[in-house]
Amino acid sequence: MRRHPPRPRHAPAPPPARRPPRRLQRTGSTPTREYANTFGVDLEEAKRRLRLQEPIGKLGAALAAGERDTFAGLWVEHRPAYRIVVQFTRDGERTIRPYIAGGPLADLVEVRAARWTLAELEAALAETGRLVRTVAVPATVRLNLQENRVEVHVIDRARFDTALRDAGGQLPAGVVVLTVATPAR
Repeated sequence: MRRHPPRPRHAPAPPPARRPPRRLQRTGSTPTREYANTFGVDLEEAKRRLRLQEPIGKLGAALAAGERDTFAGLWVEHRPAYRIVVQFTRDGERTIRPYIAGGPLADLVEVRAARWTLAELEAALAETGRLVRTVAVPATVRLNLQENRVEVHVIDRARFDTALRDAGGQLPAGVVVLTVATPAR
């Protein structure tokens, strides 16, 4: 083991060694190729869609911050047609216009109506998670944006309902209990 003399306290640490970037082989898999293969589009279309990820993320963040009272979620549908679905509880078409006008997403956004805002669903998700932990019955709690609801997946519905009632709990609005063969992880 080689020992190096101690560095004086006032000297800055040397920069970390830099490794040259790995080069992707043309024949290897890339995110663009994987996307193209998965969704049956050519490489140019795959590149275009992947470049839209950043503006889509920014749109979602802007709507969550600026339209909290009506925004109900956003997701990308890749099939049958590529589109960005945005849900609002009211005035969706009017609300979305200034966010997408003249931008790369203008022709890709589809507005849908929803009953619950994203903020309401997130609050229901947190409360439902707390209730499920209280009743101690195996269950999985998840947010389903496409269906605009919170879902509780249970194997034994009667046992869950009894435990919830015995605990004096009541699920918040916007929550549905679904009986499944095995809870999702």
